[in-house]
Amino acid sequence: ILGFTGQTNVAAAWLSLLTTNDVVGIKVHSSPGRVGGTRPAVVEGVIRGLLQAGLPATNIVVWDKRLADLGAAGYFELADRYEVRIAGAATAGWDEATYYDNPLLGKLIWGDLEFGRKDGTGLITEELTRIINISPMLNHNEARVAGCLFSLASGSVDNFLRFEGDAYRLEIAIPEIYALEAIGDRVALNIADALLA
Repeated sequence: ILGFTGQTNVAAAWLSLLTTNDVVGIKVHSSPGRVGGTRPAVVEGVIRGLLQAGLPATNIVVWDKRLADLGAAGYFELADRYEVRIAGAATAGWDEATYYDNPLLGKLIWGDLEFGRKDGTGLITEELTRIINISPMLNHNEARVAGCLFSLASGSVDNFLRFEGDAYRLEIAIPEIYALEAIGDRVALNIADALLA
């Protein structure tokens, strides 16, 4: 972070990207598990830096699409250790006022907002003010590479499964979802977790 920002101390480096009043969502890619997904050790380093910069622990949220994936990947223990919050975007619910519009036809499927409808808070759009996106570089059969753009796009919308079976639709949807004001404009930093190559 010092090299990236050109600052001389860790606190100043983080504060050049965000403020202590921000609610910072650390987006991880947890579905591949402890070894294949974003490693908790990388996230721990970011959390320690944010705390050193004066961000309250209650303003740090480690999140991904599903809570079960976060638990299986070891993030509950990390959240407990640093007293930061943990959240699943699907569990928190989706913001109906902010959406990605694509004219793809189909019936409601599992994962869609209106399938098994429940009201939610819109974690990404209503709670988080900044996002630090940490993602490993993985192979994806349709996207080819599942990195930072893929991880944030797939974790931020309810019906991403609609695009995953078609490379053409996927290559259009990923950058368009990331470019949404409610998502991409909140990104403070993308980090490629390259501990395992």
